Amino acid sequence: ALDWMVVPDTSARGDETAGARRSGVFGDNDAAASSALGGGVEAGRGAAKRVGVLVVAIHNEELARYRAIAAAATLNVHFVEVEIFSAARAVLRQEMEVALVVDVGGHTTKMYLAEHGIVKGTHSINRGSQHISEALARSLALPLSEAEALKRSGALQERMGGRSLDELVPTQIDAIFSEVRRLLIQYQHRSERIVSHAVFIGGGA
Repeated sequence: ALDWMVVPDTSARGDETAGARRSGVFGDNDAAASSALGGGVEAGRGAAKRVGVLVVAIHNEELARYRAIAAAATLNVHFVEVEIFSAARAVLRQEMEVALVVDVGGHTTKMYLAEHGIVKGTHSINRGSQHISEALARSLALPLSEAEALKRSGALQERMGGRSLDELVPTQIDAIFSEVRRLLIQYQHRSERIVSHAVFIGGGA
């Protein structure tokens, strides 16, 4: 299944945009944007105005699985939405500033950049809260279940004499935040806009 939407141009440089934003990739793909919109929109002296297009795809097997679950629960589902859009709409307002949503799951961390509440790009890494728990268990020589409970209890610093989680498992924490930092720098360099704030969500946040 494939869907696409025209992303409003919020650039201060007029008719220049960053090109097509592919889900999970921040890159320039002007040819894709032009062809998706039938060659672009005429502007000025015959030049084609470039617009940003966010392309989102999902495997048909995944859609079939969700429809089967809904049918088994006797639910009438009119549409299925990709998680990133639901998450962004749930935690962000229609604000003018650029916001970053960091969704920390068990095995993956997903990042969404949104302008005016509209998702402009995404990125994900194969690192999540489960990796932090596993590293903590190794560091403290604890069973995984106990390390997970200790991490969630908020009593870690007290038990470890004031040492914080990022001191105990710096590799796992740094892996997530270095990707967040890289994404912010890359986006701000390309768009010339500042990300005003970040919102952390998910079971591992």
